[in-house]
Amino acid sequence: MAERLLALERASQSAYKFRSRLDGTAYGFRLAWNTRAEHWTAAISAADGTELLTGRVLRAGENILEQHVDARLPPGTLEVVDTSGAGGDPGRFDLGARVRLVYTPIAEV
Repeated sequence: MAERLLALERASQSAYKFRSRLDGTAYGFRLAWNTRAEHWTAAISAADGTELLTGRVLRAGENILEQHVDARLPPGTLEVVDTSGAGGDPGRFDLGARVRLVYTPIAEV
């Protein structure tokens, strides 16, 4: 069963920071709304604050870890899921509501 990142209840702010343990390792997450481009971006850091991934645009249906080869990143998949089934990218107020980040542990990939 996929582990859901529940740090976002509903997107009411334009930037979020939270921590989550994925496959036994602690990570820091930063999500930010880009007003000019009208999209959300994600950054992931190691527990010590070292940035592992920055500026990754959140697009529905994509595994945001897929194109990155840093072995320090979570080994499973981290997908942007549109719960409506329409496949729409997250708008300003959609994170934690219509759109969620879903982590699947490496043992289930």
